[in-house]
Amino acid sequence: MCENPKKFYLQRLHPESSKVQRPDIRLTVDYPEDLIVAREVYEFLKKPGEYINVADIIDYMDAYPKLKELNGWIDAGIGRIWN
Repeated sequence: MCENPKKFYLQRLHPESSKVQRPDIRLTVDYPEDLIVAREVYEFLKKPGEYINVADIIDYMDAYPKLKELNGWIDAGIGRIWN
């Protein structure tokens, strides 16, 4: 999407709180480990009909550091796994 901005609507968010600016936490699904983390977070925090708050995700991941370790080894600069 970032490579083809004319094909997609992109919105950049600038959070008011520095709490959500956490480069040590990956919230993406580029790698299998990312998907494991996303599924774990979703299972714990899901509420029917509600969005999951990013601050709640961060609190959960801080409470379970082993979860952060699952995908914490992946550097943000590593390229995508697809061509």
